[in-house]
Amino acid sequence: MIYVSSVIRHVGLTPPVIKKIKVVQTELRYLEIDEIRKLLEDIKERSFGGYVICKIALETGARWGEASNVVSSQIKNGVLGLPSKHTKNKKPRYIPISVELANLINENAPLPDATSTFRRSIDACGIDLPDGQMTHVLRHTFASHFIANGGNIVALQKILDHCSLNVTMRYAHLSPEHFKDVLKYKPEWGEVDV
Repeated sequence: MIYVSSVIRHVGLTPPVIKKIKVVQTELRYLEIDEIRKLLEDIKERSFGGYVICKIALETGARWGEASNVVSSQIKNGVLGLPSKHTKNKKPRYIPISVELANLINENAPLPDATSTFRRSIDACGIDLPDGQMTHVLRHTFASHFIANGGNIVALQKILDHCSLNVTMRYAHLSPEHFKDVLKYKPEWGEVDV
């Protein structure tokens, strides 16, 4: 290896310098309670299957593809099992669900693809979303409200199936505990004479 690099230097070849591309993080958008109600109302009129998919995503944090592939056999004792073949990380996930959601799934699955219907509902409700966050806004909404309501960040990581806690930490700023602890853990330096 040393010999090869010496030859390359001798000939005058230098490897091209590749600049790192700076990726701009777009702000995560989530829906407020009134927007959730408005969206669910609109999509329910357009496609009941789309409504069920939205409810699954909003109540479990499931990705759109995971929610749209749910069938009633995945529900056991109030827990929704998302099989590895439908999850991004190819690992099964188990999420407790309400009786109401279990009944909706049992009565309506399999669910139709409702991505375009969802888009129309978002537009009809006047909800402005950053590029690339169309159906994913439901997942962001679940995560944001979970943390804002006092949910645990590590539990959220498991629910969302994030490989790294760093990915989940983008929701941490919404935690009320985060702000409450400012006064509790700030540095104490005593009084300063002026």
